[in-house]
Amino acid sequence: MKRAENRSPRLFALLSAHAAIILSLIYLTLFVIDRINTAMEFINNDITKTLVAILAVLAIANGIAFEADRRKKAKSGPAKKAALKKAAGATAKKAK
Repeated sequence: MKRAENRSPRLFALLSAHAAIILSLIYLTLFVIDRINTAMEFINNDITKTLVAILAVLAIANGIAFEADRRKKAKSGPAKKAALKKAAGATAKKAK
């Protein structure tokens, strides 16, 4: 059951990261085309503004997911294992 619970946040982080990359590439392409042909006004329309808003939300979500994953790894990483090992050693010495 834990596998399914852990997979959902990772899947969200993976999908949001890829969506942010794709939207960034779309926006950069529109920016370059807009600079070449200013009459098309790719940047100054509602669709582009919506894409920028979505990109901003995805960037925030990616940051939150990255930080949550980093904190989770820090809690269960080598530092915690070393602390547990040290605590177990201290307990064993007291028992003797």
